[in-house]
Amino acid sequence: MYRSEPDGRGTFGILKSCILTLLLCVYTAIHLNIPATNDTKRWLYLRKAKWLVLAMLAPEIVVYIAWCQRQRVKELHTVATELFEELERREPPKKRTHPWTMTHSWYAYMGGFAFDARPTGSADEFIAGSPTLRISSRNAKFMIGELPELSLRYI
Repeated sequence: MYRSEPDGRGTFGILKSCILTLLLCVYTAIHLNIPATNDTKRWLYLRKAKWLVLAMLAPEIVVYIAWCQRQRVKELHTVATELFEELERREPPKKRTHPWTMTHSWYAYMGGFAFDARPTGSADEFIAGSPTLRISSRNAKFMIGELPELSLRYI
């Protein structure tokens, strides 16, 4: 039964607090990929708002996308683990000081590995318009052997 606001805690007040709480919970639960270096603050907020609206209206789509990403990260982790085991069996063995973990796989998948594309000691760009090369989720699997070693603490 609808109750107006002046008589006490009304229907609109209850709905408003529930919707606000839900929005804040969903906003903090959404973890987007690492943004590109040229993304503006405005673009970052708009992108997060888009995902917020999608998560509010169709949460099953967001869950499905997250599940698909997890499957791809597991595949990337399997490929990386096999590659590093093979590198350790070679002569001379290439040992890693930090083992590759699922955290590394997630970091690679979300675009965390980036390289400066300028030649050392030069202000000229290696690739015009792109002084930084970011390893994307699509090509992380192919670059896995060339990625630097990072500790979990650093990530």
